[in-house]
Amino acid sequence: MAEAVLLAEAKKRPNLNLKIDSAGTGAYHTGEKADPRAIADSRTISTCKQHGIPCPSIARKVRDSDFTDFDYILAMDQSK
Repeated sequence: MAEAVLLAEAKKRPNLNLKIDSAGTGAYHTGEKADPRAIADSRTISTCKQHGIPCPSIARKVRDSDFTDFDYILAMDQSK
């Protein structure tokens, strides 16, 4: 969902040359669509739909080349 929101915001600023991607630290879900828990959570779906934000991402693992291809790498994890 974070990638989808950032992509939607970037579209509002076409003068910026941004390359946005999303990847995980493990290859557990490589090639799969969005996390089924997020899809099952009706709040996630309704929030994205309410703001017209599609979530078409396919999972992949972080690659070594990401550290040269991107200027910034933002890490997120569940916190309690």
